[in-house]
Amino acid sequence: MRTRGRGCPVQKFRPGKTSPLLGEDFLSLSPSELRQLANALHAHNKQMWQKLQGPQPYTPYLSPAHLDAWARTSPAPSPNDVPPAPFLHGLQRESAQVSVAWRDLDGDRQQWQQSVELLPPTVEESIELPLTAVRQWLSGLDRTSDFTDVEGEPDPEDAEEPGPLARPVIRYGSRDEIEIVPGARIRAGDRLVVPTGYGGCDEYGWNPAETQPALDVGDLCGGNGRRAVSVRMGPTLVAAFNQHGPDLAEAVAQAVERVDEWRRADQVDAEACSALIKQILAEPRAAMPPGPGYEESGDDLPPHLAVLRRLALARKPTAVEHVGLGCVVLTSDTTSFGEDATARGSSSGAEPVRLEDHQRAVARRAVEFAGYLHLPHDLQRALELAALWHDEGKRDERFQVMLHRGDRWLAAARPHDLAKSGMDPLDRSLFRQAQRRSGYPAGMRHEALSAQIAPVLLEREPIVDGDLVVHLIAGHHGFGRPLLPPVTDPSPVTAVHQGGHKIEIDSSASVDWSSPARFAVLTKKHGRWGLARLETVLRLADIWCSARQEADREDS
Repeated sequence: MRTRGRGCPVQKFRPGKTSPLLGEDFLSLSPSELRQLANALHAHNKQMWQKLQGPQPYTPYLSPAHLDAWARTSPAPSPNDVPPAPFLHGLQRESAQVSVAWRDLDGDRQQWQQSVELLPPTVEESIELPLTAVRQWLSGLDRTSDFTDVEGEPDPEDAEEPGPLARPVIRYGSRDEIEIVPGARIRAGDRLVVPTGYGGCDEYGWNPAETQPALDVGDLCGGNGRRAVSVRMGPTLVAAFNQHGPDLAEAVAQAVERVDEWRRADQVDAEACSALIKQILAEPRAAMPPGPGYEESGDDLPPHLAVLRRLALARKPTAVEHVGLGCVVLTSDTTSFGEDATARGSSSGAEPVRLEDHQRAVARRAVEFAGYLHLPHDLQRALELAALWHDEGKRDERFQVMLHRGDRWLAAARPHDLAKSGMDPLDRSLFRQAQRRSGYPAGMRHEALSAQIAPVLLEREPIVDGDLVVHLIAGHHGFGRPLLPPVTDPSPVTAVHQGGHKIEIDSSASVDWSSPARFAVLTKKHGRWGLARLETVLRLADIWCSARQEADREDS
């Protein structure tokens, strides 16, 4: 960026740093230098700063009704609901956006979905792009040069319509919502995964004119986040290290080759794979001395080192051969953070866990978290009871059969009900088979039955706010604000057994129509954010115990 010359607004002071490669007339354009430039301009010439901001967009009035509508997140808001963007950024002309990630997908489209399900796209590897630009790029239309990263240009209505032969992409909603769609059918807000062979991305980012294959960096994401790290021990990992960690690329390639030898010999072992990762980290070239910008804990390491570190520190790593990918997938922990919204994600783990042990562990953690927040005793007690009963709906005999891989005899012979099955949560086909054999309805929410059981158990606790306990139970997987998803049960269950007692329920009543009124009362009592905070305490306690396989066992 030139800093001298007629009309330059920053020529009267010295912001940022000059570039030794370009001379004193130019500035470095790194993000930190740009922030210094903006701060210096704002401090020295506020009038010029305001002029450069342009006209401020009109911001509409935010009413309590808007906040109440946004608090009702279940069922998912419809496209006709009021969007929050105008209240945050004002009413302005801006193009609809999609998120795009590039993956090494082969020509067999039947394997595309399995590949993405195994390794979902992340924010770190994705680029936010104008919807119209991506549509036209997928259609091969030469109009992408008209698009910039400036909000409001161009008008999608002025753009050329995509052709009928637009290349297909993957639309990713969750691990249970993955579909292949034509490029002409992508929508605003979509999370898309495209094959690297399409090009469109170079080392600097979005480049629709680029026809060379893009780089798949999916293996380098997640090391600094809360979710589990999954790495494909194959060519994509080696290629990513060649680009982002060339000093370790040779060592990684040797490790990949060794694991592939084990795969072909049917001798894959997670501990042995983890040992290979530790050997790579032990090399001097992998050392990252403490310095500005890097935390000693390692949570702020470069992506390639962060991923290796997470794999090396995993307490229970898994190594599974993926037939479609033709390689071994090494995962840091079996239970992924955030994958608690499905029956598979909330009921799988490295080992079977008894229901009572899991619920006691969650209750202990919930009370601990609530204590850190200095919540009143009555709220702590409500959280404790909600945690103690949050998975009672799993006592449904069909659910227990499902947790025993569809084996009714094994489920009947086990003396204790389970909360976690011990099935690999990444093995979707095994879970589906167990579900079909058990007869448990697809989409049925166990928390719906838990919320039916709770009022019976609450008769022993007359002092506690029963409505709050029921709501926390119904919402501990993020639903129930205010309604749980409706599900038709062809063979309704009318009772479950808990502690030697028979509790009457009705699994056909998957929707509690008293829930909206209860939600409104609790929102008014605790506040929109206050109620959400209480839900978060229970949900995070559940995720914490599930991810760490914590169980509070009592001899019985």
